[in-house]
Amino acid sequence: MNQNREFIYKRIGAKVAYFRISNGLTQEEMADRVHMSRSTLSKIEHGNYNRSISLDLLMDIPDLWHI
Repeated sequence: MNQNREFIYKRIGAKVAYFRISNGLTQEEMADRVHMSRSTLSKIEHGNYNRSISLDLLMDIPDLWHI
């Protein structure tokens, strides 16, 4: 993976973690709300994901704030 893509993944993950924490949710609670496993959410938050996580799945996360 190139450095630019890795940097972008880490920024996305940091934003996901920030919004989760600022809304007082655990990883388990947020993962349940967006229908993914806690381990997948953890990978996203740490920027340790790859093409196996779809753009659709990433786009489901902001929908959480409308629940």
